[in-house]
Amino acid sequence: MHQLMSKTTVLATLCLFFVIGSSAAHADNGASAIAGTWEISGTPEPTCGVGPFVNLASITKGGTLINVDPVLGTGVGEVHRLGGKEFGVGFFGFINDGVAILRYEVTGRLTLEDAGQASGTFTATILDPAGAPLCAYDGTLAATRLVPDLF
Repeated sequence: MHQLMSKTTVLATLCLFFVIGSSAAHADNGASAIAGTWEISGTPEPTCGVGPFVNLASITKGGTLINVDPVLGTGVGEVHRLGGKEFGVGFFGFINDGVAILRYEVTGRLTLEDAGQASGTFTATILDPAGAPLCAYDGTLAATRLVPDLF
């Protein structure tokens, strides 16, 4: 009986080690260099009739992204380091056009130029209520890190 309990304890400890270890490895996606609050200006192609925009984005060290658009509202997604100063960005949000609720998806790449500036490109896709693409467009981004004056 004692031997069975010891084997069970060892097995449980190993399982716990792998679960905790895999969560920590997954959580470290390299986004800590770009973590913070950013003001992001975008210049889209005129394909879908969308004009220039400005958003606020908050990126956590774990890579969670919250994007706030003054017209569309909030989008949520993730940021992952691709290598060096390159980051992949993706987020989702909703558009209420007065007739239907449409979902949009934005994917892009950002290059961290220095601690306070980044630039990149993006593709936005607007989807109908069934999830089929209605319109897609590309554009460029310029980002400036915002640091609140806390004191």
